[in-house]
Amino acid sequence: MSDLPKREIKNILSGDNARTALVAGAKKIFDVVSSTYGPAGNNVILGMPYGDSTLTRDGVTVAKRVILKDRAEDDAAQILRQASEKTNKTAGDGTTATIVLGYHLFNRGNRLVAAGENGMVLKRQIVKDSQVVIDWLNKQSISATDYLLEVATVSAGDPAIGQLVSETLLDIGTSGGITIREQEYPTTDVEKVNGYYFDRGFFALNAQVELSKPHIFVTQKQISSNADVVPILAAVLKDDNKKLVIIGDVRMNSDAMTTLFLNLREKVAMGFEVVIIPPPAYNDEASAFMEDIAIYTGAKVYLTGDDLKDLSIDDFGSAERVQLNADRAILFRGAGATNDIVDRAAIIRDSIDKETNANRKDTLEQRLAKLTGKIAIVNVGGSTQTEMEELRYRVEDAIEATKSAMSDGVLPGGATMLVRASELKISKLYKDALQDTFNKLMTNAAEKADYRLEQVLRSEPGFGFNLRDISKDPIDLAKAGIWDATRAVIQTVENATSAAGSLLTVGSIVDPIDEEL
Repeated sequence: MSDLPKREIKNILSGDNARTALVAGAKKIFDVVSSTYGPAGNNVILGMPYGDSTLTRDGVTVAKRVILKDRAEDDAAQILRQASEKTNKTAGDGTTATIVLGYHLFNRGNRLVAAGENGMVLKRQIVKDSQVVIDWLNKQSISATDYLLEVATVSAGDPAIGQLVSETLLDIGTSGGITIREQEYPTTDVEKVNGYYFDRGFFALNAQVELSKPHIFVTQKQISSNADVVPILAAVLKDDNKKLVIIGDVRMNSDAMTTLFLNLREKVAMGFEVVIIPPPAYNDEASAFMEDIAIYTGAKVYLTGDDLKDLSIDDFGSAERVQLNADRAILFRGAGATNDIVDRAAIIRDSIDKETNANRKDTLEQRLAKLTGKIAIVNVGGSTQTEMEELRYRVEDAIEATKSAMSDGVLPGGATMLVRASELKISKLYKDALQDTFNKLMTNAAEKADYRLEQVLRSEPGFGFNLRDISKDPIDLAKAGIWDATRAVIQTVENATSAAGSLLTVGSIVDPIDEEL
C-alpha cells in the first residue's frame, strides 16, 4: 500500500464562492500593480527570499512577484499577470495599464453576472467592444518618425534616458540588436559593437550564456537522428576547443537531443559546452538568412540533402564571442572574410533598391542590419544594486516602447485615447472600464479624477494632461510631446479584454490543496 501514488485532494468552489475568490485575487494584484501606474505612480519594494530587496515601478515586474497564498485568488491574479506579460512581450509598454483595464472590465462585468447576466454573453460583448476600440485607435495612429524622443522619455520618465534610447535606436534601426548590461559605475552609456543579432532565445544544454570563440555549425538540415548529430560532435571533440554552437532546427524530443545530453554528461570534465540557436526564420526567406549567417561566421551551410559523414572542423564557422539568454542571441565579430561580408551586403542593398513589395523589402532590410552588425549595448550603472535594477527596468521599457513606436506609430496620450474611445458606440460596461482606467491615473497623481475626466471629455480631440507638469486646463498633447506607442495601447486593450473575458466565464474552480510544510 505504501507504494501507491499519493492521493491529490482538491478544493472546489462554485458559483458565488468562486466569483468572490476571483474578484478578491484580481483586486489584490490590481491594488499593488496599479499603484505604479503613470508618471506619478509609486515605487514598489519587492522583497526577496534571499538577498536584498528591489525597488521598481515596472508593472510587469511587480506582477510577476505577486503570488497569492489562496490558490483560487491566485488563479485570478495569474490570468491578469499573464495578460500583462503578453503586453510586455509584444509591445514592451502598457503592462500596468493592462492589469488596470483588465481588472475594471472584470470587476464591473462580475457585478452584472452576480445580478443574473450570462458571463459568456458578456465576454462576447466586451470582445466586440474591444475590436471597435482597436479599429478606432489604428485610424488615429500617426508615424513616429519625429516623436521617438518623446516616446522614449514618456516611457522611461527621464529625458536623459529618452534621448539615449531614441538616438541609439535611430542609429541601429528596429532590426538592429540592442541589449542591456549592468556595470559598476553610476553612469549610463552606449557601446556600439559588431555582431549578428537573433531576436529569439536559445537552448543551452549546460545553461551557459556566453561562449568565447566557439565552433559554429550552420545547417538548414533538420537535426533529429543520431546520424545527424554524431558527425558534428565527432568533429568538435577532436579539437582542443570543445565549445559548440549549433544554428539550426534541432528537434527537442529526438534521438539527436538525447545523444547531445549523453555526450555532454560524459565529457563535461573535458570542457565540452553546447548551445542551440533556432534559425532566425522558418519561412521562404530562411535559406537566405542561413547563408548570411554562414558568410558572417565563415561556416559552410549544410542543406537538407547533404551528408554529414565527411564533416570536418574546417566546415564550422566561429565568432569572437557568443552571448545568449532566453530572448535573444548575439554573435560578436564573426570570423567570416570581410570581403565576403561586404559583397553580400552590397547584393542585399541592391535588392532593397529594386524591391517594390513592402514585406519583402522589410525582410531584406532586416538581413542587411543583422549582417552589417548593428548592435548596441546600453551599459547601466547605479550607486546601489537597487538603484541599478530600477534604472534597468526603465531603460528596458523605453527601448521596447520606442521600438514599438518605430514599427506601428504613436498616439497622443495613451490613457487619454482610452477616454476618447469611451465615447464610441460600445457597451456601458466597456465605456465605464475605460474611464476607470483614466481615473486611476489621475488618482495616483493626487488629482480629482472625476473632475479631470469631465475636463478631457469636454475638450478638443488630442487634448489632455501632462502629469509631470499638470495644468489647470487640458493642453494639446501633441504639442507637449506626450506620445505613446500605438502598439502598446492596442495590446493593452486586447490583452486586458482577453483576461477579463476569461475570468467572466468561470463558474467553478478546482484547485489542489496545498499541504502545510
